[in-house]
Amino acid sequence: MFYIKLISIIVVFAITSAVESAPSVVVTIKPLHSLVAGVMKGVSDPYLLLKRGESAHHLTLKPSQAKEIHNADLLIWVGPAFENFLSKIVKDKALPSLSLMSVEGVQLLPVRGDVHNAEIDGHIWLSPINAIEITRAVVDRLAAIDPINSQIYRENGKRLVRRLMDLDEKLEAQLKPVQDRPYIIYHDALRYFEWRYGLNGGAVAQHSELQLSVKDVVRVKRFIVENGVSCLFYEPSLQPRLLAVLIGESGVKKHMIDPMGIKIKAGVESYFTILESIAQVFERCLVER
Repeated sequence: MFYIKLISIIVVFAITSAVESAPSVVVTIKPLHSLVAGVMKGVSDPYLLLKRGESAHHLTLKPSQAKEIHNADLLIWVGPAFENFLSKIVKDKALPSLSLMSVEGVQLLPVRGDVHNAEIDGHIWLSPINAIEITRAVVDRLAAIDPINSQIYRENGKRLVRRLMDLDEKLEAQLKPVQDRPYIIYHDALRYFEWRYGLNGGAVAQHSELQLSVKDVVRVKRFIVENGVSCLFYEPSLQPRLLAVLIGESGVKKHMIDPMGIKIKAGVESYFTILESIAQVFERCLVER
């Protein structure tokens, strides 16, 4: 009985020590937060900076958000080409950070047009292959700053990479039958997803907050007719009246996609839910053509 109690005390002490040593980690957006949460599972929960669908491109931080960043041992973000509101903070405060666009092995694609004054498309997480490299980089950085929990990070990372490989294989098989089907995306945010799975699209606008000109509307309607487009994909932030203007009486079906996971609960599973949901929407609409 004495030994059982002693073992219990040792286990509790070990768990308590591991938790107390855990670094304070801030992650900017929900898909990346999901990957980091998977790596940190059993140690601590990372703080999600953008919880309510705020724009990652331009944001005024609330005092509570600024405090979390100030107290963080590590900030994980896409990079200055995406969350440009953080660039000055990271530079001025010499904040320990991991810019995922700088991770070796992450495939970077150029933007289609001059978006956010950036040359590289920042939606890197929408390829599971990139997510695998991101996961490995997060594991290495966390293990370096928190060696006590390094074994947990590495084991979690291995499991997460296996899941991402399975997800990639599943999505590739799921989307192969619709690779040659044309469609339109209002916000050109899915380039990495399209690139990974060989999808054939035609983006309408480079950013969901931009208004389309009359010239743009004419161009889009011509594209619909000339290419036999049957599906238009849009994000939660798009105003419904813009869809009506674009689609008109063409019969094009409209479906919502959510690459930032605005309507999805944050957590370990949210990355998988985001990508599986996008694939399901593409498959459902394009197969029914």
